[in-house]
Amino acid sequence: MPKIIIQSPTVVLVDGENYGKVADTIANNKQLTSDIQIALELWAKEQQEGVAKSTAEAVDAAVLGVQGKLDELVQAAESAYASGDLLAIANVIVVAKSYTSAARKIENDKKRAELQAQIDALA
Repeated sequence: MPKIIIQSPTVVLVDGENYGKVADTIANNKQLTSDIQIALELWAKEQQEGVAKSTAEAVDAAVLGVQGKLDELVQAAESAYASGDLLAIANVIVVAKSYTSAARKIENDKKRAELQAQIDALA
């Protein structure tokens, strides 16, 4: 059984030799079809795992950023409260609301996109 590696949709390696595109490799080597299918499934899984990992890393970074900003807001609120500075407390509230408003906007945009997709599917 030959060793088949899919590097991309345009690069199929068979025993280390570049056979070109997936479709061309299958068309020119019908005996390799089932092995290429197995290699394609593995390649697709690796691609999905890579996307999932990248997405998870981006979410983790965003969460850390939000946590850092929340820590700053809590510290500013505590400091303003300790000094009795009502203007500083009001400023902290305004900043906090700007973050929650942004989060709501993202959530609403996502819901809007989902609804639009449902409408488009019905059309």
